Amino acid sequence: RPARTAAMVAVLGASASLVLLLLSIGALLRDLEDSPVALGKRYQLSVTAPPDAASRIAKVSGVAAAAPRYEANAADSFDLGQTFELIAFPGDHTTFEAPDLAEGRRVRSPTEAEVGLGLAQALDLHPGETLAAQLFGGGEVRFRVVGIVHALRKEGRVAYVQPDRLLAADPFVLPTVAVRIERDASLAEVRRDLAVLGFVPDEVGGLGSEGLARSERFVNVLGALLFTVAGLDGLVCLYALVQMLALTASERRRAVAVVRACGASRAQVTAIFAGAALTIAALAAPVAVSIQRFAAAPLVSRLAVSYVELPLAAGLEESLVVVGGLAAIALGAAVWVARSALSEPIVVGLRDE
Repeated sequence: RPARTAAMVAVLGASASLVLLLLSIGALLRDLEDSPVALGKRYQLSVTAPPDAASRIAKVSGVAAAAPRYEANAADSFDLGQTFELIAFPGDHTTFEAPDLAEGRRVRSPTEAEVGLGLAQALDLHPGETLAAQLFGGGEVRFRVVGIVHALRKEGRVAYVQPDRLLAADPFVLPTVAVRIERDASLAEVRRDLAVLGFVPDEVGGLGSEGLARSERFVNVLGALLFTVAGLDGLVCLYALVQMLALTASERRRAVAVVRACGASRAQVTAIFAGAALTIAALAAPVAVSIQRFAAAPLVSRLAVSYVELPLAAGLEESLVVVGGLAAIALGAAVWVARSALSEPIVVGLRDE
């Protein structure tokens, strides 16, 4: 029995860890599709306006910060087939966009650049080397690479710089104004106040809003598939637990009959099996979380394309869903087996040797 219990805990823990992994992947897909935070963006609105409008926008109630954001397409000066995107903010860009740093440090001066890992791999760039950008407008600008970041935009073929050299090489680059709102501010109220001033703000989204996902339908179908597989895995857990309880009921057939003969109600008999099932579920839950966090999540993260880093460790919400699911499965299995045991006449169980 102890060996059987340990095996059952291992089976439930492994199955639940797969459910937890699938839920984490589904949640990540949802965030990438809808949330700008998943792309490293910390601003919520974008306004088509001249650079000097940023100071007016920053004074609007509910706005935490506003700054012009420049974006220009470029090609590597030594290999024109390698194209990428230059993104420029005056000062510290991490106030508005802060993809995770993989190597080196952040930009501190107009001569420096942080490059996406995809661009670094394509051009074999490392901190200390030179990024030479041939702008589509005809000018050329060069930066010293000081950092490499995990960026999803353009398959990681981006570079973060300050706008001084970019505007000197191409003064016709038109900015938008990135608007970061305060944590407790209402997005709708800020948009309304900006509209009163004559600005038309656009809400910043995730991959779907930028056209970086293959299609919104594909992401939705993939998410639905992941949740379906997770549900099927839950049914496997239910089946395994029912089989274990059925074996336990068969071994303790006489004991259950004695309890029933002493006047135990249907709920009390069910509680006997529920106690056994919930004990298994309680032991399996930390096993599932540990397997997912320290084995499954790192393994699957390494399968992603090299220029991104996927955080697949389960969060509190997914963990609570799986723990609640295990508890529900345990109770369902207990009710199922108890119903079968209660359908047998008491005298038959008492005759069992």
